[in-house]
Amino acid sequence: LEPALELTVRSIAAALDADVAAVGVLFAGPVGDLRVVALYPSAGGATSGDDPTLPLSDYPILDDAAATGSYATTRVTTEGTSGLEGVYRELGYEATGPLMVQPLSHGDKTFGLILVGNPNSGREWTRDEEETLQATALALSPAIAGRHSRRG
Repeated sequence: LEPALELTVRSIAAALDADVAAVGVLFAGPVGDLRVVALYPSAGGATSGDDPTLPLSDYPILDDAAATGSYATTRVTTEGTSGLEGVYRELGYEATGPLMVQPLSHGDKTFGLILVGNPNSGREWTRDEEETLQATALALSPAIAGRHSRRG
């Protein structure tokens, strides 16, 4: 699944003219974690074979998006948002910028998140781009759910 997701994040970044795109899979534990399995372009410390893992409890933006379990996209601006810097740092970026967080859900279960950001350009997202990301999540969710259930 990971090689296909690598191609997918490249396509997402291109379609949305995004500086960075990532797909992460949620793992249960004492604290839920998001393991980034595909990142484009790879940056900073995030290199091939080194999947960043973000504890959801450290990033309320991600925790809230994972908890919704819906196809609502969370759009985050850089103004007054704590935690955004940490998310970008985990992805290998020093700069911050607008971020969209899209849950990957199937039924009532959320399996992952798509993260799409503009830490370099700072460009805000449009409604059309948000709808494109939602449609992408609808297409990806069955594959993520199937893979996730086989691992469980």
